[in-house]
Amino acid sequence: MQPAGLASALTVLTSAIASDPATLAILFGIAADCIAGDPVFSLHPVRLLGDLATQAETILRPRLEPRAAGVLAWLAVVGASAAAAILLPLAAFRVHPALGVALDALFVWASIAPRDLSLHAMRVRRALLAGDLGAARRAVSMVVGRDTDRLDESAVARACVESVAESSVDGVSAPLFWALLLGPWAAFAYRAANTLDSMFGHKSERYLLFGRLSARADDIATFLPARLAAALTVPCALVLGLDARSALRILARDRLKHESPNSGHPEAVFAGALRTRLGGPASYKGERIDHPVMGDGPEPASPAMIANAVRLMYAQALLLVVLGAALRVGALAMIRR
Repeated sequence: MQPAGLASALTVLTSAIASDPATLAILFGIAADCIAGDPVFSLHPVRLLGDLATQAETILRPRLEPRAAGVLAWLAVVGASAAAAILLPLAAFRVHPALGVALDALFVWASIAPRDLSLHAMRVRRALLAGDLGAARRAVSMVVGRDTDRLDESAVARACVESVAESSVDGVSAPLFWALLLGPWAAFAYRAANTLDSMFGHKSERYLLFGRLSARADDIATFLPARLAAALTVPCALVLGLDARSALRILARDRLKHESPNSGHPEAVFAGALRTRLGGPASYKGERIDHPVMGDGPEPASPAMIANAVRLMYAQALLLVVLGAALRVGALAMIRR
C-alpha cells in the first residue's frame, strides 16, 4: 500500500474508533472468531474463569453456609470478570485508542464460540456421512452431556442439532446481545455468569444451595437474548429456504415446554424450521430422563440437518449483529445531535 493510501486507511480507522469504538470492537471480535475460532492459548480468559470459580468455591465453601458461599463466589467471579473487561481496555485506550479496541475485541472473541460450535457439529456430520458411527458418537459426546455409546445415527444427529440450537443462544447470541446493549465488557460478564451456571448450577446435593444464584442469574441474563434470538430465527429460516411457517408455529406452541425457562425457545424454533422433532428421552450416566418433545415434523435428524442447523445459527447471529449495530450507530448519532 502506498503511503497516501495507508494514511487514508489510518484516518478512516481512527474516525471509526472515535465514533463508536465498542461496535468496532464487537465486529473485530466476531471476525477473529470466524477466522481463528476459539482462542487457543494457556491463558484463555474463559479457562481463567473456570479456575477462578474453582478457587472461589475452595476458599468460601468451608467458611460459610452453602447459600452464602455461593452468592459470594458468584459476586467475586462475575465482579472480577466485569472489572477486568472494563478496566483493562480503559487503560489501553489511554495508551492508544487502537489498543483499547483490540483488548475489547479480545474480550468479545473470548465470549463467543460460533466457529468452535460449527467445527464440533461438522465433525459429527462428517463421521455420519462416512458411516463411522463410533466416531460420530465420540464427536457428539464432546458437545452433549448425555450417554452416547448406544445412540443410533439419527439419535446422534438429533443430539448434535439440539446442542447447536441451545448453544446458538448461550454461546453466540446472548453474549453478542449484551455486548451490543452495554458494551464488550458485558459479553465477558455474561460468559462468566454462564460458566458459573455450567459449573455450579446443578440440582445435585452438592450444588443445590451453593449453585442456586448461579443458576438463577444465568436464567435471568439469558431471558431476553433467548427470546430475541428465537424471533430472529424465523426470518432467517425463510431466507435459508427452511420452513419459516413451521418455525413460528412450533415456537409459539412448544417454547414453554422445556424444563429450562430459556432452552425451549431455540430448540422449538430450530425443530420447526428443520421440520423435525427435538428433545425426548435421553440417558445420563445410565439414568433415563424424558425431556419434552419439541416439534412435530416428519423428518428424522440427519447429517444434512446438522449443516442446516449450523447455517441457521450463523444467520441468526448475523441478523442480530446487523440490527444491533444499526441501532447503536443510530442511537449514538441522535445523542450527538
